[in-house]
Amino acid sequence: MGRQQSSRKADFMVHFYYQYDICTGLGGVMHCFAMGENLAGAGHLLFGAFYMCWFLDWKDRLRFPITMVEQTMDIVNRFGHAFRIAAAGRAVAVGFMVWFAITFVAVFIRYMPDSNNPAFGGSQQRAMFHSWTHLDVVPGGHWISEAIESSIHVSFRW
Repeated sequence: MGRQQSSRKADFMVHFYYQYDICTGLGGVMHCFAMGENLAGAGHLLFGAFYMCWFLDWKDRLRFPITMVEQTMDIVNRFGHAFRIAAAGRAVAVGFMVWFAITFVAVFIRYMPDSNNPAFGGSQQRAMFHSWTHLDVVPGGHWISEAIESSIHVSFRW
């Protein structure tokens, strides 16, 4: 692929995703207002307007992100194993995400501080609920996701 064609493709990708994000933000605004969630719609509108202003202000300075996309595409084209490693990493990450979601929901249901929960054991159970969800499950999930990310990054050097 020639350098000029690569530049046009990178330019298209950057502009397309900026415009896609703007349209998605405006779609979120319309959805929130249609559902009667006026405060959420106002928040979406505020951040969508900021994003649109930033895009229009930075439009002349988009050369750097486009250059970075070009360099990334050149590196990926030079090393063919990058797509296989990225696909394997995505598969591992999705598998972990499913396992983590099931584990988090199971811990949440088991230790839920609710009088209708037959396993609820009072204030001690409430402390155990916060301990499991906030001190064990979430940091453990974060650590495993960082290990997956680091493994993918190290694999690219092979």
